[in-house]
Amino acid sequence: SNYAGSATLVGTNFTFTTVAADGPATYTFTVLATNSFGTSTGTASIVVAEYIEPPPPGSVVVTFEDGPSKTGYAPTTNTMSGVSWLIGGVIGTLDGDKKFDAKSLRIRCNEGDSEIKLRSQTPFANGLESISLWFSSYGNDGSNNMPQVSVQISTNINDGWITLETIDTGSATNLAYRAIPVGVNVPAYFRLWAPVAGTDNRANVDNITLSPYVAPTGYDAFLLQYNVTPGDPGTATNENLDGDAYTNQQEFDAVPKTNPYDETSYP
Repeated sequence: SNYAGSATLVGTNFTFTTVAADGPATYTFTVLATNSFGTSTGTASIVVAEYIEPPPPGSVVVTFEDGPSKTGYAPTTNTMSGVSWLIGGVIGTLDGDKKFDAKSLRIRCNEGDSEIKLRSQTPFANGLESISLWFSSYGNDGSNNMPQVSVQISTNINDGWITLETIDTGSATNLAYRAIPVGVNVPAYFRLWAPVAGTDNRANVDNITLSPYVAPTGYDAFLLQYNVTPGDPGTATNENLDGDAYTNQQEFDAVPKTNPYDETSYP
């Protein structure tokens, strides 16, 4: 099949690295095996459902592949991906665990289980620009009464936790991607928190990416200096936020720049 990314075969390891132009689409991997009896052909379909940008420089990617051998739900502290974590779940390696490689985090919300499923023990010193992860229900546990996992951050490990988004893990029976903007420029802790649910249903989380804060530049920085949030209604470059005779882009291009939120300030 035609593809824009790269495909390599080293020994028996086949690697297909996609680029944005490759998805969504289905590609066919064909293998020819030849021996003294002749040649046989086998094929496999590779489905590229969605292209995910590579993690920005400085990101921490928690794949759980260096996680401990942990078969119980009682919280323990271990280092993964160079960060110390409180782990309130199982490091799942079973066939029922939805995972990219050999391991993922398996959680449940029974009475007596810790509500903290995963928490960084030290803050991310450079702040957090975004958090992304993959989630799914475990095995055949289905989609009803599944763990409701809140993605939270705080500047204090003991209190002040802010919920960025709550994920219904039962909404996906195969690993699904979720990206959450953060935009916090001070050291912050991260955790996954889920309340007791009264059922034995379980879920998996894998490949958590925590990206460092990136200061806005250019047009976005221009808006922010006037306490205008990029992306809000009226902030596009061809719009006129303050109702004067000039577009936001014209106020940005002016020398000196003028306030796009003040109709008395214009080029």
